[in-house]
Amino acid sequence: YLNPPDDANPDPEAGVDEAIQAAESAVDELFAAE
Repeated sequence: YLNPPDDANPDPEAGVDEAIQAAESAVDELFAAE
């Protein structure tokens, strides 16, 4: 079910911000591991 109803995520922008932060953290970890 790829597109949940709006009620499941009333603030999609917040989810985007969280995803961006998670991606940045993953990149930082990759560079730190090298």
